[in-house]
Amino acid sequence: MHAHLLPGLDNGPENMSEAVFLASGLLDLGFAHLYCTPHVSKSQPGNTTDKLSAVFEAFRRSLPVAGLAVEVSLAAEYLLDEGFEGLLEANSLLCLPGKRLLVELQPNRAEIDLRTLLFNLRIKEYLPVLAHPERYHFLPNYRKVISKWHERGYEMQVDILSLTGYHGASTRETAVWMLKNDLISGLASNIHNRNELDLLRRSLESSKVREAVRKIGERGGNLYPEIQ
Repeated sequence: MHAHLLPGLDNGPENMSEAVFLASGLLDLGFAHLYCTPHVSKSQPGNTTDKLSAVFEAFRRSLPVAGLAVEVSLAAEYLLDEGFEGLLEANSLLCLPGKRLLVELQPNRAEIDLRTLLFNLRIKEYLPVLAHPERYHFLPNYRKVISKWHERGYEMQVDILSLTGYHGASTRETAVWMLKNDLISGLASNIHNRNELDLLRRSLESSKVREAVRKIGERGGNLYPEIQ
């Protein structure tokens, strides 16, 4: 539900060949439906909905040519920066199933602004999905904030590699804490390149990752029934 697979748009693959390679690797690992979620932010003004849709269609068409039978869909990862309010007002957002919106926090936004933004999303009937909240150490009392997000019904998507220490020891500790307290809505590859694909392959043998998959599965199985 969170992968940077579209070429030439952000810090994901540079070309289509690399994008197809990553999709093939994820398919080999058992991922059957991939949501492409390129970054959308004020610093990337060229990543318009029209452009993302065009690149996605080219990517989608390239997969059967390469012999890959994998489902792909388009969404986006939105940075809650100064440009996001305009996108929200225009109501032209690329969502995950069920009008879920994958959002990423910006360190210099005041917490009050963040609360207002998330509240406005709910007013417009979007369900915020917080991308990698285990990495938001810049927020004051961030574990308390994570707990409040959970109480408000927001979903929280943890990077698989966070559970193996790829993003640092403190991030791993927070991810494990979230796992123990049933605060994780779903796990994400958040993949960008071949190195992360290799790390992801090894991480799936981790006891902590297997525990996370088991716990989330027992709690409700597929959180996104729209995807078979």
